[in-house]
Amino acid sequence: MLQKLSGSLLVWSIVIGLLSPIASADLSSAQSLAAKWVIKSGSSAADFRLNDTITRKEMLKIVMNLSGKNVPNTCTGKFGDVVDDWGCKYIEAALSNGFIAKNASFRPDDTITKAESLKLLLGARGIEKAYNTSDWQGDWMNTAFDNGLLTAKFTDHNSTAVRGWIFWVGAKPVTSWAVATSTPAPAPTPAPEESSTPVPEVEEKVVETPTVLAGQFADYSPSLVGKNEATVLFFHASWCPSCRAAEANFQKDDFSKTDLSILKVDFDSSTDLRKKYGVTSQHTFVQVDASGELIAKWGGSNNLSGITSKLK
Repeated sequence: MLQKLSGSLLVWSIVIGLLSPIASADLSSAQSLAAKWVIKSGSSAADFRLNDTITRKEMLKIVMNLSGKNVPNTCTGKFGDVVDDWGCKYIEAALSNGFIAKNASFRPDDTITKAESLKLLLGARGIEKAYNTSDWQGDWMNTAFDNGLLTAKFTDHNSTAVRGWIFWVGAKPVTSWAVATSTPAPAPTPAPEESSTPVPEVEEKVVETPTVLAGQFADYSPSLVGKNEATVLFFHASWCPSCRAAEANFQKDDFSKTDLSILKVDFDSSTDLRKKYGVTSQHTFVQVDASGELIAKWGGSNNLSGITSKLK
């Protein structure tokens, strides 16, 4: 009995000895990403849920935070199964930046595979696929290995990825043509498929970054009123030359560092809004509060700086 027990203890000590360095590396990687506001901060493996799987929605939030690209605070319904919640803006921003492909559905709450995760993490780091064979999963794995993001190759491409493995890969520095070591890489969560499946995203509980609401120039929708600190309605007519010129300027203006929404209202068809705000001519601007109540009204502005100078 004692021999059996001591043998079991020996086996467990070997297992723990093998797992501890990986767990330690995962925790260190998670803390590194948290310091860069890529994921929510924590102090222990339990805080980061390193052994948990990750949803496609959660994965995309990590991808967008890791990429450093702008995430507009909008949800326009680009995928039929994505609701207007915290994750929608990350999914649609990933689509706009080419990290995922347009499909009828996104499956935001599904898990993600190791190969899919690599594809997304490499994209977020600006690394293009270096191989082009019939095995897209192997192509992405080999590209990651060549750039030092993996220390060993793997064959279980379709296995579900875990958070610790994703953090470990996401935090590694890029070093081209890295030499493999004997330490196997942990398993990642699923990302979107090479040709048809859209890229995954990160769950709210997984990653939290300071919220910075980027401004926007968009078509009017009641749901967009109050999304930013300031909202201005632009009463526009397609037959109005000055309206078209102002619209062209707004499309070129940089809204990324503003907290202002300019929402284009069709002057001809929006009779209720014209009546509500007393608008009698096109090329009129109306600043409203979060409840849609009038704050100020003016005409003639034709660019972003002209609008901001009129805000109350």
